Amino acid sequence: MSNYENDIIRIKSGETRFFAAIVTDFQEIALTSAYAWLGDIELARDAVQEAFLDAYLKLDQLQNPAAFPGWFRRIVFKHCDRLSRLKSPVLVEIDEAITEISSEIPLLNQLISNESDQEIRRLVEKLPQEQRLIVALHYFSDVTGQQIADFLELPLSTIKKRLRVARATLKNTERRSIPVMTKDSKSVLSESLPDEVAMFIAIRHGDYDAVKQLLLKSPELVDVEQNWHRDLVYGGILPFATRATALISTIEQDDLVMLNLLLNNGADPDGICGCETGESPLWAAALLNREEHAGVLLAAGADPNVISASGNTPLHIAAMRGHIGIVKLLLAHGADADIRERDSAAVWPLTSGATKEVGWRPLDWAKHNGHRRIAGLLHGEVELTGSQPATIIDQPLLHTGIKAIDFFVPLEKGSLIRLPFKAGVGMMVLLGELNEIFLSHSKGAVIWTGFTQPPFDIADLETEFSEFGLSHRVTTSLVSYRESLDRQREGFLEGIGLANAMREEGKEVLAVIQSAQGFETDIEQALYRLAGDSKAGSITSIVLTPFSDGQQTPVASQSWKALCPPYRSQITLDRTRSIKNLYPGIDPALSMSKADGNQLGEAHIRMANKVREILAWYRTRDPEFDWVYQQTGDARTMQARKLILYFTQPFKISEPFRGTPGVSVNRERLLEEVGQILGETTW
Repeated sequence: MSNYENDIIRIKSGETRFFAAIVTDFQEIALTSAYAWLGDIELARDAVQEAFLDAYLKLDQLQNPAAFPGWFRRIVFKHCDRLSRLKSPVLVEIDEAITEISSEIPLLNQLISNESDQEIRRLVEKLPQEQRLIVALHYFSDVTGQQIADFLELPLSTIKKRLRVARATLKNTERRSIPVMTKDSKSVLSESLPDEVAMFIAIRHGDYDAVKQLLLKSPELVDVEQNWHRDLVYGGILPFATRATALISTIEQDDLVMLNLLLNNGADPDGICGCETGESPLWAAALLNREEHAGVLLAAGADPNVISASGNTPLHIAAMRGHIGIVKLLLAHGADADIRERDSAAVWPLTSGATKEVGWRPLDWAKHNGHRRIAGLLHGEVELTGSQPATIIDQPLLHTGIKAIDFFVPLEKGSLIRLPFKAGVGMMVLLGELNEIFLSHSKGAVIWTGFTQPPFDIADLETEFSEFGLSHRVTTSLVSYRESLDRQREGFLEGIGLANAMREEGKEVLAVIQSAQGFETDIEQALYRLAGDSKAGSITSIVLTPFSDGQQTPVASQSWKALCPPYRSQITLDRTRSIKNLYPGIDPALSMSKADGNQLGEAHIRMANKVREILAWYRTRDPEFDWVYQQTGDARTMQARKLILYFTQPFKISEPFRGTPGVSVNRERLLEEVGQILGETTW
């Protein structure tokens, strides 16, 4: 058995320090092959650094240690492929380049040669979307040509033609090309994993020995904050660095042993994170309903009355979310039940010109959100003050109460909705609010299925659910990306089966389906089952698809023509709007629906077209929304700004972070208020 095989066995048994030997053994091979691909030594260094981090996180997936060289080579090439967009080197056939490199490094000569089912799927993934969808339905699902034609609203002759073209494309797939490396440009990667990054990797994996060793070396790491470059996120290495402290990260991971380890090594129980929420560990424990963690923090001297950047305390959060155990614990440790939110708490526009009065007590939040028992504990009246959401999910046209969706992207019950995935645009918050809307109704149900993508694993999604107050209310059928491909597909199909069973029970189901590179055909072959009719309930499916440049083309008033079947609508989020806190950040120009005048009314259609035109005009004048909050300008500019601000909206699931009650607006009021803005001036 080779040295690296022994090292891998030790690493997988918990002796992570042996990964340094793996880096030493394979850094030259990795850098050589990365340079051969990229033709740029600095890009090659970046690719190899990320590849080693990626391999460290995924090592549990490697079943046979002897297969490490080929497995690691594929990881290196994956990161090279991502970075290759930054440079256009001279290309040669891969066989020639590999022959040249392998003459010096024999391990690189281990190429995959078997034409397995996974290889066939990989080739299918390279087809254009319109061909791939038909191939997926025809070959990987039990659907006839006529059923495909009906499903995609295309003639059967078109289906057959596209199948012929797809077959020809698969037969003539060209070999991949990579750049040739010059022989005098080899170098050795000398950088090691930064201790700060290694600390969070160890916390993420529950590696207590590694944390102890890091703290012996650098005791100050006990209060370190997440802080790494976004390339590690886009490369699938680590989640976004939110500047959460080590303690808060441990609470998010629900690891009580790690929490005690950090506190025993001097972690500050009141250490405020540098994140936007400015939260303490106890605030995070209250949000996530981690009662044991909260007890440990309080025993370590945590202050129950620390105020976050949102202007609220842990008691506000627990009362807001209905976490009665946390409320009792905080009160027993001296939490002030009469403390009011700080005046600097965020204030959102609720509707046209209305705002929430700041200064709520925990009791006010408990009453507003209907938590009767908590209101009693806080010595309040049992009369509740919250209003019913203005949503309807059991009619042909869904009324979500989210203004930007109901106005620009009216959703149809039981339809397929595409949501192009983008990071950093508030996508999870929007999905969380839609989950809350469905779950707030007696017949509503939510299921998440599909394929997780590194670095976001199931535990990360469960943390999101806890932050949004959705834990134990959402059904999931997700399998970690660390599992085998067959097991991942098995979990996905189980999820589709669960969604269908819920529908047959009479539930109005929201299915959130996560697509991932390499699994598009699996998603597409299931669309037919999801869109089927039922006399009992329905499945409204939101499919998270990879974002592509083709979805950036501005759409005109007949936007539905740009939307390919079987999808009936598309929600596209805009990063520029999100950066300016114009949530939910829906881009009217790139969001579309096939709901027509018969469903919406001609007045709605005309009004939406007019608003799109105004907002498109304003975007040309203020593309970054730098001046959207200004109070001066000509009549048309001010009208556009009022519309943009009107379509911002606080959500129920965001109440802890914004300090403002969520708002739901019914369709009649929505159209009336937009009409008022349009009628205020003429131009």
